[in-house]
Amino acid sequence: MQRRTLKYLLLSFAICLLLISVGALSACGKHVHEFGDYEILTAADCETPGERARTCLSCRYTETEVIPAGHDWSDFEIVKYADCETKGEQRRICSVCEYEDIEILPSLGHNWSEFTVTSPAKCEVAGKQTRTCETCKKEETVDLPALEHNWSAYQVTPATCEKVGTKVRTCDLCHVEESVDIPKADHTWSAYSVVVEAKCGVKGEKKRSCDVCHIEEKAEIAALQHVWEDEQITKDPTCVDEGLKTVKCKLCETVNSEEVIPALGHTKQSGFPVVGATCEGEGAAWNTCSVCGNGYKEAIPPLGHDYSDEFTTDITPTASTEGQESRHCTRSGCDSKTDIRSLPRLVSESYFRIYVVRGENLKPTKLPLVQITNSNGVQVASGYCFADDDGRYVFERRLAFGTYTVTLSNVTEGFVHGEYTISEQDGKYPYDSPETYPSITIHLYSYLGEGEMAAGSKRQTVLNDFSFTTIDGEHVWLSDLLKTKKMVWLNFYYNACNPCQAEAPTIARLAEKYKDDLAVVCFNGKDDPDSIRSGAANIFKYPDSFYFVDDRGAVYGKMFGRSGYPLNVFIDSGGYVFESVSGSNYSSQFDSFIRNNLFETPAREDNNAASVSVTVYEVLLPDKQRYL
Repeated sequence: MQRRTLKYLLLSFAICLLLISVGALSACGKHVHEFGDYEILTAADCETPGERARTCLSCRYTETEVIPAGHDWSDFEIVKYADCETKGEQRRICSVCEYEDIEILPSLGHNWSEFTVTSPAKCEVAGKQTRTCETCKKEETVDLPALEHNWSAYQVTPATCEKVGTKVRTCDLCHVEESVDIPKADHTWSAYSVVVEAKCGVKGEKKRSCDVCHIEEKAEIAALQHVWEDEQITKDPTCVDEGLKTVKCKLCETVNSEEVIPALGHTKQSGFPVVGATCEGEGAAWNTCSVCGNGYKEAIPPLGHDYSDEFTTDITPTASTEGQESRHCTRSGCDSKTDIRSLPRLVSESYFRIYVVRGENLKPTKLPLVQITNSNGVQVASGYCFADDDGRYVFERRLAFGTYTVTLSNVTEGFVHGEYTISEQDGKYPYDSPETYPSITIHLYSYLGEGEMAAGSKRQTVLNDFSFTTIDGEHVWLSDLLKTKKMVWLNFYYNACNPCQAEAPTIARLAEKYKDDLAVVCFNGKDDPDSIRSGAANIFKYPDSFYFVDDRGAVYGKMFGRSGYPLNVFIDSGGYVFESVSGSNYSSQFDSFIRNNLFETPAREDNNAASVSVTVYEVLLPDKQRYL
């Protein structure tokens, strides 16, 4: 109970205090503050402001105020006195912080006296004047402007026709003289009088004199121009002598031109020959002129050669020397010739072909091997027989005429064995069927080739000799190449041809491999010489060992029936085309084309082969000649 009574008393006391506070606040809003003394909150110094506060004695309201900063300066003291040109300084010090304040004093400036002339001015020469500062005694000098001349009147000496005049005046101050020239006067000329008359092409002369000074002056008179008269005959022509037509000047008789009038010539009355004319020499006849009655000799012109239409052989060609033929003059006693041309030398050669026939539906176990030696026992050809389209196995070689020993071996199972025959055929390609002959047939024949190679054909034509000119200007004959090489390879191509580019490395490789026996000639059908040179270096890589020919006119392409690119033609030492392939995909066969026609010993020997039958033939190849 007591504890609860105490609780109520405390609550009542708090409420009373609250009511008293509210009443006090209400009363402060209506009265004037009565502040007590200021209380320093933050003391001020020379550079930093301070703060102070005061409180209302009734309501306890507090008011604050800033205490300003500031120095306590002493009086200024002169540190450096100013003079006429130099500034001075004065200083004061804060008694609190001892901070110094320096102030600049302006210079005093000069106190100048009046100017005194020290050097008087003259004509064209400046003078000087000086003044002094009364304070510092410094002097200042100033220029006086120069005086102008005070000229007198001019004294004149007149000019004449030949002499310049003058006028002179004097300065009254400095007595200097000034002189001015007066130009000479113009002559008063009389009229011209002629001294030397002008002529055609020659100048004349005239003169005149001055009426004042009597001096003389000469001048040229222009030369006259010719006045040409009409053409006149000054000498009449006769039968023998020439006449003359002349053009002269009417003024001076000078001759402008002379034209010869041909002699009239004799008018033949009668005549008879004295010397007869020949093909190249003149003849002569004696005549009488009906005009002048004189006798005269007249030339008879040469008759000229009368050449036959047919050529005559002058030198017959042989196998070692060229011949010569020409057209002869048909006139009696004249041995003149024209259209002289050489006849190519003759080449003696024969061709050797062997057919080995296999039995029906039988496949040989080995290819027949052929070896040929000459009468001195030297092997001149060897190689394997390869199958043709008729089922025969063929071996072909071109040989010079003579006697040879032919050895045939490797005729194994698969070939029909029986008798062997030798036959000679002249100018025919043997298309005899396999059944016509027994097992092995040896055909011996010679071929006389004429004309160009037919398109697409091979092993059918012996070439006539021809020449070409390289892009470097070298003129080359096929026959000359075959004197030093066993084979000539003709390649027809152009730079942008992809198949041509594809086979070029093979051509370059084989050219290097067979460089002692093979000459390569490349005919380019589309590119100019500069492009051929650059393409040769990039495509073939062996440009120095080839002959490159510009064949944009298809001169050589037509000879070999070129219908596309590439075309490769192989020619043996006798000028015989033994291979001609047109188009791509043949490069793998090029090596065999060359190897099988260079009489190399085959490398494909089978040491494990069965027993081999050997047949030996003694063959005489006849002499058949043709032009190369």
